[in-house]
Amino acid sequence: MGFSDRAILNAKPKEKKYVLKDDGGLSLEVWPTGRKVWMFRYWINNVERRKTLGRYPSVSLREAREMRDNARMQLDRKIDPFANSKATACVFDEYALLWWERHKPELRNAKNIQTTEHRVKAFIVPAFKNRDPRGIMPHEIFNFIKNIERTGKRETARRTMDLIRQIFRFMVTEGLLTRNPVTELVGILDKPVVEHHPSITDPGGIAVLRDKIREYKGSHSMRCAMLFSLYTFARPGEVRHCEWPEINFETKEWHIPAEKMKAGVKHIVPLSRQALAVLEEIRPFSECHGKYVFPAPLCYDGSRTYSDSSINRAFVRQMKYEPKQVTAHGFRSTASTVLNESGIWHYDAIEAQLAHSGVDRVRKAYNYAKYLQERREMMQWYADYIDGLKAPDKEKTD
Repeated sequence: MGFSDRAILNAKPKEKKYVLKDDGGLSLEVWPTGRKVWMFRYWINNVERRKTLGRYPSVSLREAREMRDNARMQLDRKIDPFANSKATACVFDEYALLWWERHKPELRNAKNIQTTEHRVKAFIVPAFKNRDPRGIMPHEIFNFIKNIERTGKRETARRTMDLIRQIFRFMVTEGLLTRNPVTELVGILDKPVVEHHPSITDPGGIAVLRDKIREYKGSHSMRCAMLFSLYTFARPGEVRHCEWPEINFETKEWHIPAEKMKAGVKHIVPLSRQALAVLEEIRPFSECHGKYVFPAPLCYDGSRTYSDSSINRAFVRQMKYEPKQVTAHGFRSTASTVLNESGIWHYDAIEAQLAHSGVDRVRKAYNYAKYLQERREMMQWYADYIDGLKAPDKEKTD
């Protein structure tokens, strides 16, 4: 059964694209953007094909049915009615935004969602706005990505090209394209240079760093945050956004919600005596002022937290380290090296505590507490190790 003009007018946009079916292969696609497009499905030699007939209301219901009927008459004579025609009303940016609306729910990390959405809406869509995707050539995509790469942002360029690849793959699966132009660019871009986070792994260097943090004369909140990071080796963003409800003093655990984790899976950090002591030290200053355990300096209502750059600047300006010699993220490399070289702890327990995302999300969701008892013992051993290190004699090192 077909439908009426009134039904078309009353068809409101939804979160996802949906289809209203008429007779004889004619249908109307209603997009989340409010756009309504006529689509005609037909078969030639048992191969399904689709033809865009135009937008509604520019093409009325009556006109769309006439186009369908004319096409049907040619199909009855074994003739492809659109063999020599070019499809219309196919715009790159609308399909790119539709792909993003479908892909977005698959992501769990808030920062990843924000970064990806910015790349799609602020870079990719404007670059190919109002273009027919069938006319976008591989060399155009290549030049667009190379322009990003020339700014020094090689990783951004690589990730942006992967997003474009996914968008075109979506169009192929939707039947709009027969090929993905990005596949022709595989291996052409320069490989990104992997920059590992700088870290200190020799015992003497770790002891000096520990003492410099303890003697830090800047913000009390940042001093406690650096010590807490040193003992827990959690990611800097996880420490910065740590909130009091996540801390359980009875079980001596820090439960990080899935939305704050890189892999999108809840994570447990067993707290050593030293980490708990840091929390007790900062508690009177921050618990009654806001939600963050380590609020930004001079943020008396506790509504903001410090930035990664501010803590890294402290290493250079107050502690006199060379730029990039020490970073907050480097505490993780320090812990990984010490724990693995100790020969005491299972590799899987170390990886579980580091919350590395090599295991699939479903498996991790069921195993976020795996090795918890061993990790509890390991975290206390590591904190004791840090405290037990002896700094080199200053007179000998001067």
